[in-house]
Amino acid sequence: MRPLRPLLGGLLSLVGFLFSPPPLARAQGSLTPPGAPALTMKRLDEIETRIAVQSLTGDGTAQFVINQSGSYYLTADISGVSGKSAIAINVDGVTLDLGGHALTGVSGTLRGVEFRSTRTTVVVQNGTIRNFDQGGVATLPGFSAVNCRFENLTIACAGGGLIFNTGTPEGVLARGCIVTGVTSGLGIVFVSTRGLVEHCVVNNIAGSGNSLGILAHTVTGCEVATISASGSSGAQGIVGSVVTGCTVTTVTNTGSGGAQGITSSSVSGCDVSTISTASGAITGISAVAVENCTVSALNCTSSGGVTGINAATVSGSRVVSIGTAAGTGGNPTGIIATSITGSSVLNVGGVGSQGTATGISASTVSHCTVATIGMATAAVSANGIGASLVTDTTVATVAGGTAGSVNGILASEVGRCSVTGVTLAGGSGSCNGVSADVITDSRIANVTSAASGNTVGLSAYRLARACSVFNVSNSGSGLSYAALTSVAGRSEGLALNSTGDFGISITSAHIVTGCNISTAATAIQATGIRNVIDGNNIAGTSTFGIFVVSGLNTAHALIVRNQIRNCTTNIQADTPCQTGPPVSATGPIAAGANPWANFTD
Repeated sequence: MRPLRPLLGGLLSLVGFLFSPPPLARAQGSLTPPGAPALTMKRLDEIETRIAVQSLTGDGTAQFVINQSGSYYLTADISGVSGKSAIAINVDGVTLDLGGHALTGVSGTLRGVEFRSTRTTVVVQNGTIRNFDQGGVATLPGFSAVNCRFENLTIACAGGGLIFNTGTPEGVLARGCIVTGVTSGLGIVFVSTRGLVEHCVVNNIAGSGNSLGILAHTVTGCEVATISASGSSGAQGIVGSVVTGCTVTTVTNTGSGGAQGITSSSVSGCDVSTISTASGAITGISAVAVENCTVSALNCTSSGGVTGINAATVSGSRVVSIGTAAGTGGNPTGIIATSITGSSVLNVGGVGSQGTATGISASTVSHCTVATIGMATAAVSANGIGASLVTDTTVATVAGGTAGSVNGILASEVGRCSVTGVTLAGGSGSCNGVSADVITDSRIANVTSAASGNTVGLSAYRLARACSVFNVSNSGSGLSYAALTSVAGRSEGLALNSTGDFGISITSAHIVTGCNISTAATAIQATGIRNVIDGNNIAGTSTFGIFVVSGLNTAHALIVRNQIRNCTTNIQADTPCQTGPPVSATGPIAAGANPWANFTD
């Protein structure tokens, strides 16, 4: 074994080294301070690189003029002077921070902040501007702004808010601003093809001519309210190219001009309500494309037209209460568009309406709901939907008064739709549930009239297939039809019940097959030539099951394989008709029976 003494000696040397004080820890001299502590930092005002506005001079039309690029701030509020603007910016590259202070005008003051020429890269932010006669922040006439920003400003000026409505402003942004108390009619105006306005509030904007809340290329997340005009020009909430997530309410014109909530190319996620005029036309939203918007409470007290949405395409939107005030005129319409999907229209037309109330007028309509159109106590017509193609849509409660006609759906083609509650109070007009060239897989119920015109559940000129019609009646002098067709068509698989005078009435070259008809005075009527009535089930009619007559003994109808029960006269047909022999015996059908036989009681 190795001796332990050398090993222990080495360990003791190592421990001594580790616990000995390092050279820097040894005494270095006196720790007594050389004197009393003193300030070594500068105050903020000693290093401030910004320039105080109140240190500037003015001229004949401005209290303070900025003539050099840089950053400026207010040291206190500024009270205006009549005949002058508070601050004039006469150079590019300026940041003006109001620092929470206010520019307050007096009678005769010009602008709060004035651009004397077209200015670029200017920022105005963080303060209040009020009581200036020619606007809060504005240019001299003929000039504009380029790449400028306005943030967190509250502007309450009779002369307008942010006004850049001449020249060609580009790259202009207003964010988080409030504009109110304007009597010149202009809130935030950046010219229609330029500028971005976001998360701003504009309200209480009035004008004797045109009155406008916001005008910019892109408007997002803004609130606009109480925009009013009193002249022949219009009152408008928002005008832009792209408008998203905005609210517009209470836009009014008491003069002869119109009123619009939003006018834009693209509108999405917006809410427009309470738009009214004394006589001009009204539109809630006018655009190329409208998505996920709501429009409500639009009224004209005279003869101007009232439209909830007017666009090329509309999807996921809702229109409520259009033209419902007393005295409303000018054909109130919920939606006018080329294509409408997934939208609803409720409550169009009201007491004293002077024109036809229409829920939807479009080329194609799908997956929509239309309800409460027109009013029986108003002497007007009403249409639920007028279109070329209508699919997967519900129409309910369409009512006309003692003048005009009523239509649930008037179209070229209708499929998978439901129409209920179409009524006409009186007069000489017609009352129609669905009228189209082709109608398939649809349900029509409760089509009633008290007029001298006809009442029709389903009018199909070429094809009616797999539809049901229930409760069609006329308490006036007009006739009632569950289904009424034209020349050269086909009706198949129809279920017609409680249909008043006629279940189905055809003219010439029409095929009626596979239909189930009950409780009609005449189940099937044919008044033309070369019709085919084949394989129908008829029961419970009071007078005629099948009635075929042209008046000239030239009906030439083929009547075969029908089942006809409980009718006073099962089949009445002119001599030229070809009719399968009636079979009324009960029990098994005799062997060799005519395959074209009609089964009767």
